[in-house]
Amino acid sequence: MSKRTARNARLSRDTSQHGFWTDLIQKRDELVRFGEHSYRDKGWNFTDRKQWLGFGGHVWHYRMLNDTEIRVTNNMIGHGLIPEEYLWALGPNAVKVSCPGILCPCRTRANGDYR
Repeated sequence: MSKRTARNARLSRDTSQHGFWTDLIQKRDELVRFGEHSYRDKGWNFTDRKQWLGFGGHVWHYRMLNDTEIRVTNNMIGHGLIPEEYLWALGPNAVKVSCPGILCPCRTRANGDYR
């Protein structure tokens, strides 16, 4: 039995996890999903306390599959691996992209431009 199959078997019996993923299905338009992983973009946050941000304030660049705009955030909150039984409703809706360079919003925000 693979680790993923064993993990999903445990999740099926865990009602708190079932409720968590069922709630996320209701909010699926607010989620950013790369492959089998789910996240929530909490927007760019200007703080000196990076430990309070998702993934320690790491800058993420991504594009939603139904949009051409590159989105940038430093506060991405992870929900973890989507269990197999919920993949039908929570399939991928975004792709990670590279920083487009000098004109990227992450560079102006890092230099104190708060627009």
